[in-house]
Amino acid sequence: MFRLKIILFILGAVFLSVGCSNNEITVINHNDKKLNLRAEDSYILENITNISSNIRNFGSQGEDRASKYLEDKLKEYGYITEIQPFSVYKQEFLQFNSSKYYFNLNPFQSESIGESKNIIGKQSNFNENKKTIYLTAHYDTTKDTIGVIDNATGVAALLEIGRILKDYELPFNIEIIFFSAEEYGMYGSKFFVSKLTDEEKSKTIGVINLDMIGEKGAGEITVYTSSKYNNLMSITMKDYFKEKFKFLNTINSDQYSFYMGEIPAVTFSNEDAKVFNGDKQFEFLDVEQIKYTSNSIVDFLLVFDNLNSSNTLIKSKKLDLENSLVGKLKNFKLVSAKENLISNGFSSEIIYIYLDEKGSKYELKEKDGRFTNFDKYKNINILDKENEEMYKVVKDKYDPQKYKIIYRLGNCDGVLVSDGSLQDSLNFLDDYYKSYYKKTFGERPSKSIK
Repeated sequence: MFRLKIILFILGAVFLSVGCSNNEITVINHNDKKLNLRAEDSYILENITNISSNIRNFGSQGEDRASKYLEDKLKEYGYITEIQPFSVYKQEFLQFNSSKYYFNLNPFQSESIGESKNIIGKQSNFNENKKTIYLTAHYDTTKDTIGVIDNATGVAALLEIGRILKDYELPFNIEIIFFSAEEYGMYGSKFFVSKLTDEEKSKTIGVINLDMIGEKGAGEITVYTSSKYNNLMSITMKDYFKEKFKFLNTINSDQYSFYMGEIPAVTFSNEDAKVFNGDKQFEFLDVEQIKYTSNSIVDFLLVFDNLNSSNTLIKSKKLDLENSLVGKLKNFKLVSAKENLISNGFSSEIIYIYLDEKGSKYELKEKDGRFTNFDKYKNINILDKENEEMYKVVKDKYDPQKYKIIYRLGNCDGVLVSDGSLQDSLNFLDDYYKSYYKKTFGERPSKSIK
């Protein structure tokens, strides 16, 4: 890594029964076929052993052997395969902070530092008229490890999910992608997303990425998003899995490239996953956890279309007032906090409403600043820096008495609208800023924004 209960429902004329336990009903009738929709230990272990037989840094012989193994496995399962070759170029860390620059594949206009390839597999019944869910995992490693945990585990789980679903016709397409050069700035996924057309993006439901799962003593399996803002996939999964998995934000893996391409994406990973070198990595392998995670994802996919069409949480979700990032302020009461999905559901906007003692309302709308046109904010400095100018007051050109305050707070951009006076709004913003700063950094800032 770049650092159930049994459900019964009718799908068409098919009666389907699946569950989170490996001991529940595993065989269903689908299109006159009996299908076993459970993961198998032997397949998982066999694939991990074969994949991790070599170091697989991008451009190496080990990577080439692994890519051939994965392509052959997908063909064995009946998938239509495609090899996506690409050149790797030197990257700049600052690219990760802006969607405008993230997909600049060669920012220094330098010579290639290596060649690599992504392995793509589509179900034999792939239908261009359906939307698609991408299932992904990276198969490369750094130069000093065979990568049992990072990430033969994720690759083996993805192969199992692909094997289980190979003959199952879902209401959407499944496309499997094994990325390389993830260990170099998620380059393989960055390349893949950069080549998606607008039409392909519009037909994408979301992404489930697997990276470093099934490690003993590394905590529970956790579902990660790329920011504190939820997306279509994370909200639907939270509603479906309940307490089965923990949900956290911010992780550096291939889901980030899709997020920066404005596509809903999550990553499954151990909460305390560690990177291992040496030859004894198999001692830390937890095959049961890999199997459990694989089965859970299969179960989710089998009911996803039904969940997505009926889920009332998709468009708007109320947030816990006590656990919101800032919460209570000294002189202002938080009365409402909710999260609305934006665009195609790749991210969300958080809306807070506060009241002061006079009954004046202060509405804050915040979203991820990585998708903002920075030209709009060229004269505005970030609030959690010690700068003099930390916001901008924008007055209505038709009514000078009306105004809004645009601000930047960490990685988020916000707009404050109030029916109070401008000075009261600045007082509120100062209080809000100081509370945010203390919750984030553990101490109050030395300066006010005023």
